[in-house]
Amino acid sequence: MEKGISYSRWGGPEELSFRSLPLRASIVPDREVLKKGEILVQVRAVSINPIDWKILSGSQRPFTLSRFPRIFGTDFSGTVYRAGKEARRNGFREGMAVMGLVSPLNKGSGRQWLKVRADHCLILPENNSFEDGAALPEACISALLATSFSRRKKPGKVLLFGASGGVGSIALQILASRGWDVTAVCRDEQRMVLKELGCRRFLDRHSWKEDISGKGEWDAVVDCPAAVIRDNPAALLKKGGVYAPVYIPDSFIPFQVLRTLFWFFSPYKTGMLLGYPSAKRMKEIGMLLGSGAVKALIDSVHPAAEIHKAVEKSRKGGVLGKIIVTL
Repeated sequence: MEKGISYSRWGGPEELSFRSLPLRASIVPDREVLKKGEILVQVRAVSINPIDWKILSGSQRPFTLSRFPRIFGTDFSGTVYRAGKEARRNGFREGMAVMGLVSPLNKGSGRQWLKVRADHCLILPENNSFEDGAALPEACISALLATSFSRRKKPGKVLLFGASGGVGSIALQILASRGWDVTAVCRDEQRMVLKELGCRRFLDRHSWKEDISGKGEWDAVVDCPAAVIRDNPAALLKKGGVYAPVYIPDSFIPFQVLRTLFWFFSPYKTGMLLGYPSAKRMKEIGMLLGSGAVKALIDSVHPAAEIHKAVEKSRKGGVLGKIIVTL
């Protein structure tokens, strides 16, 4: 019987376990019926995202299916076991290593077998491990959305919060590759790694407010953990500057919508960031990886039996990159 990382009620990491799934929820690989554009993946690794454990807490229940057991996870990597006709025409073959993601609201990736749309997956680039593949999809989508301003604005100075996290480390690499002068707010022990990724300057995470030379000096602020979302981000920006928060509040979508509407009338620009999978977004990730502009930053790797430890570590924060769980 198939096993998966699942939970049977809302709560914390203690509710998670790697266990056999009910027969009605299990996939029998040789019997599973695939649509033309689908592939059946034997999952090798998944990553931990804040949205995963916020859904686990029950805070997103107005937008999630409440049927239990629920499968934990969003990103995944693995090998193609079978492929539909259309998926094969698009290059997916049995035994091929792939990476991808599922909707964070109503489907989970943390299981031994996963049926998924092929256009929500990418062939795993050469020299990338399954751990790398699991670390990239959700982080890349969020980072691409948060840094979209850098495509249309002339490179300038950007202040980056959360540069050491999964999303922040990708955003840092994207901005650096596009010529932006990145200053990261981080811990002292993280500076060497972030410098290698393209960061030029650093501010201490505890004293950054005192260390900035003046207000209104940044062309953009990318705020991955929403460190200044409740303060006054506009005070940090030059006229016409951009504030790009990557934030999953407890009220999630309603808060995002209200925030975006409110800031529409503010002197700075922002947007609503929802990291759902789509064919277009996967193509953008493929182009990003193909350019060599980014690489995965992995904090630690845990076996599925230790899922509760991996999630607890993510919740505590201070990680350097993504936390990976292998199946």
